[in-house]
Amino acid sequence: MISLCMIVKNEAHCLVRCLQSAQGCVDEIIVVDTGSSDDTVKIAKQFGAKVFYYQWQDDFGAARNFSLDQASGHWIIYLDADEELAYGCCQHLKALTEVDDADGYYFTINNFTDQGEPIKHISVRMFRNKPQYRFKGKLHEQITDGMVLYNSGLTINHYGYLASTWVTKNKAQRNYRINIQMVAAEPENAFYLYNLGNACCNLNDLTGAVDNYRQALQHLNLSDNYAPSVFIAYISCLLKLGRIEETLTYIDLCQTHFPHYVDIYFLAGEVYQALGMMTESVNCYEKCLALGENPGGRYTSQTGVGSFLPCFRLAEIYQSQGELNKAIGWQLCGLRIKPDQAQLSVLKQMLREVDKHPST
Repeated sequence: MISLCMIVKNEAHCLVRCLQSAQGCVDEIIVVDTGSSDDTVKIAKQFGAKVFYYQWQDDFGAARNFSLDQASGHWIIYLDADEELAYGCCQHLKALTEVDDADGYYFTINNFTDQGEPIKHISVRMFRNKPQYRFKGKLHEQITDGMVLYNSGLTINHYGYLASTWVTKNKAQRNYRINIQMVAAEPENAFYLYNLGNACCNLNDLTGAVDNYRQALQHLNLSDNYAPSVFIAYISCLLKLGRIEETLTYIDLCQTHFPHYVDIYFLAGEVYQALGMMTESVNCYEKCLALGENPGGRYTSQTGVGSFLPCFRLAEIYQSQGELNKAIGWQLCGLRIKPDQAQLSVLKQMLREVDKHPST
């Protein structure tokens, strides 16, 4: 028996999508409401959910643990209202409960954004219903201690980073407020410092973000799954502040520590391309293609950095150098992987240039 556990507040705009995705996959729905003033509770009850009420305390871990306390299933899966289980996963999901030595499972979280391709990371979302498995942390809460974990092979789609949702829910200010409290309580906790840096970045406080990322790196355990993301976040902020020399230093450091992290090579390729260092940029993009998409699913990764995106970037470089045949080859390579109308228009422009200069 699988229990779906959720904490919600004013989620009427997206709760139907979430609960529809779980229909037939779970045996029990636990919804803990933290103060909704819309139709959230009504919608939850329409899906047969058991609804409980909880006084919000700026502590996601505590609220989630309250939801776990209400579950009667042998297994628990948790979702946020702005998420959905990928279509057609029910049979696979139920089969996961039959693995005797598994305590929990990672899922791939597919984060849609307004900036381009989705960002993917892994997160433990399903685990046995045991009292020792409880969340820690007021924000970005974790529940992995002592578990034997496997990759579920399943995906959860997350829409909460889309600007329409992010701004409406006032998440940036909320996250900053909670993260400040967490860092004050544990000032050397690298994960808390990293998340405070993210909160500062979301509020356009790049100086504050850089300061917190730098402190996170000082206390970082390089074996943690999120460790490469700290480097990427720090490097991205340094770039925005124009601190190029530091950027290149930390790119090299990240590549040394995480030689199979495809995203750092793609970011390096972008930096070198912007600096006009085309040989170095080409080498980075070719390295991305050699590594492929996020090997092993271990790291947070932008979709496409190990496949079609470096193809399009290589096409840009060769087009800028007047090597149109190479540019067309790479553009076609990218389009075979990711058909895209804008990139198809670029290809047509290249072909027109060849017609004008057939000897190129």
